[in-house]
Amino acid sequence: MTRRLAEQLRVPLRDHGTSLRIDGLWRRLERGLGASEPWSSGRLLAPAALVLVFGSGVFVGARFVRPDAAPELRAEVPFALEAAPGAARPGARQEEAPKAEPSARQARRSRALAAPVAPFEEVPQAAPPQVSDAPVVAAAPPAWERLAEAGDFEAARAALDAQGGFESAIAVSPAPALMTLVDIARASGSKERAVLALRRVVDAFPDAPEAPDAAWTLGNMLAHSGDQAAAAEAFSLYRRLSPGGDFAQDALAHEVDAAFARGDLELSARLVTQYENEFPNGPRLAEFRAEQERRLAKATAKASGSAEADESAAPTEDEAEADPVLPGDAKTGK
Repeated sequence: MTRRLAEQLRVPLRDHGTSLRIDGLWRRLERGLGASEPWSSGRLLAPAALVLVFGSGVFVGARFVRPDAAPELRAEVPFALEAAPGAARPGARQEEAPKAEPSARQARRSRALAAPVAPFEEVPQAAPPQVSDAPVVAAAPPAWERLAEAGDFEAARAALDAQGGFESAIAVSPAPALMTLVDIARASGSKERAVLALRRVVDAFPDAPEAPDAAWTLGNMLAHSGDQAAAAEAFSLYRRLSPGGDFAQDALAHEVDAAFARGDLELSARLVTQYENEFPNGPRLAEFRAEQERRLAKATAKASGSAEADESAAPTEDEAEADPVLPGDAKTGK
């Protein structure tokens, strides 16, 4: 009976102690409950031993097991844990280690975190530039230009001379003012200055709207003065500046006339072919074809006549034998 009671007590005690302590308690229990004792005293001592053993187990478990440990860990903690020398016993309160003094970096970080956060300030943007509604006043044209536009070319010429002269105005004037200078020069009878101003327009401002008109006017003035070669160059420039211009057909016709006037059959034939291709219904196409055929026949006849003349001028074999050329001076016969 005693052994059965002990076996029943082993189950609750194994959760609170080690096998060593349970065996020790079991030996003390057997010595206290020997077979020599009467059965009545054993019945009295057994409950007392049971209470003693159970109470000691509860006391030891409550002392060595932390109350905040998990239940499954709490069951595995030994009932009597022998602490190592110098080690803290489980469940005993350990003295808190003194906190290390915070470093300077940590102190600055703590102060930065504790400082109140300043509200977000919007960066002021620069105000857009104010666009003035006042109209931009352009520089007033010179007096000679205003007078020429009014039709008073004599007064314009006088004002031009007073402001530095015609040549100085050509050097600094833009394309529109240069065309005004052309009108002033032609009104005063100075064709040379007009040609000078026109050449300035086509050379310095070829992309200006006034450049094609300047080239056309320059070609006409050079043609009237008898400089057909320079006139042909001006007309060719006009066609390059304005291929579809109003005077493109007339400019090409002027080039054909200049080629005929110089007697350049090769250039005139090429220009007539170009005129026919670009203006198949041109008013001067038939005239150019007839003139080209006439000049070609004349050139052919002249070439054949020269050949006949050369043949007639050459001495025959009989004449060469009758009048041999002797060495010596032809004039003296020596």
